[in-house]
Amino acid sequence: MRLMMIAVGSIGDVFPLLGIAREMRTRGHAVQVIANPFYTKHVEQVGAELLPIGTAEEHQQMMNHPSITHPRKGWALWLKLGSLNYLKQTYALIEEHAVKGETVLAGSWGAQAALVAREKLDIPAATFHLEPDKFRTAFDSAALPRRSLVFQSNPPWLKRMQYRLLDKLLIDPAFSPVNTFRRELSLPEIQHFWNAGIHSPDLTVGLFPDWWGPIQPDWPKQTKLIGFPLWDQNPDQQFPEEVAEFLDAGEPPVVFSPGGFGNIPEKLFQIVVPVCEDLGLRAILLTSNRSLLPKQLPEAIRHFQFIPFTPLLNRAKAVVHHAGIGTAALCLAAGTPQIAIPPMHINRDTALRLERLNVGRMISPFSLREESLKQSLRVLQGADTISSNCQEIASRLKNSSTIPTAADLLESLVTNA
Repeated sequence: MRLMMIAVGSIGDVFPLLGIAREMRTRGHAVQVIANPFYTKHVEQVGAELLPIGTAEEHQQMMNHPSITHPRKGWALWLKLGSLNYLKQTYALIEEHAVKGETVLAGSWGAQAALVAREKLDIPAATFHLEPDKFRTAFDSAALPRRSLVFQSNPPWLKRMQYRLLDKLLIDPAFSPVNTFRRELSLPEIQHFWNAGIHSPDLTVGLFPDWWGPIQPDWPKQTKLIGFPLWDQNPDQQFPEEVAEFLDAGEPPVVFSPGGFGNIPEKLFQIVVPVCEDLGLRAILLTSNRSLLPKQLPEAIRHFQFIPFTPLLNRAKAVVHHAGIGTAALCLAAGTPQIAIPPMHINRDTALRLERLNVGRMISPFSLREESLKQSLRVLQGADTISSNCQEIASRLKNSSTIPTAADLLESLVTNA
């Protein structure tokens, strides 16, 4: 069997797919990963062949674009810069390398070329979704941007009407390059992309458990939920000496890992020192951008560009992060309380789900101040229920079989072809 994995987006989008790719390589299958060369090292580490699209510079430009976190424009900009700009190039790579009867295609909702190739070249394909918001529903829906007015409390009839309006005004226009390409290939156009254009009819997989986002009556019938892909490329990597010395020197620190989107890292690092000093907390600041840091850090607060994340979570008092689903899931598995500061609307849905589980708190980026951060940290410190909830959920996630299950499902697409 041959797997062609189309991996587009940020590290949080790509790493779970690389975990599945490595499992397929372990089983002896040939694996090619179509991805930006920014991920060359990571693809090689899982034993796969990289088929590059775009340049590493273009990837960095996308991640640093000032509108990438805009509540209305951000997702469409991500789709254009991360996926649709390379639609024809990706399709050409599939057409060149796929072997009918042996190849299976896989990717996230942005892997539009895989779904076009499935239809035109008759190659089975699987879609992997990291978050519930990729599944539109009129029932227990994900949290959408407030400006959409599609509130979770709206009745089903109203949500359906609002979805149709969003499709017409915003979503289908953003996907219009796909329909242009489909016409060139003599394929019919797609209407209502968020229903009909981002889920493979062969197999659609939610990479989250049902207690995080239960299947809804109007989700695609081919949907399977298999749990969080708790994959770390280097899970047994040892701490650098200076990190180990800091961790051993006192109480567990609060880890601040705000990601690289928008202005959240800069705002957060400006208030970390007074907040932690006032609460008597030790802290670790994780960022590769030193310019965001205060000029001077006290002895109890240290900056590191990189620390092996999975073992760090076991030594942390709490984690303050950008509400990325990958970071949130690893914290859940470690039983570590969280404060989520979501820069994008999809991250907001993750943050709200953490709050509903009572394993952490959300701070709106618009409300990020010394007092709001201090209050949230106080809540985590003083709430026994949060600690017990974290441990209970961590017990659910022990011995995760998500990635082997994903590989089993991919293998079944060839078996059943």
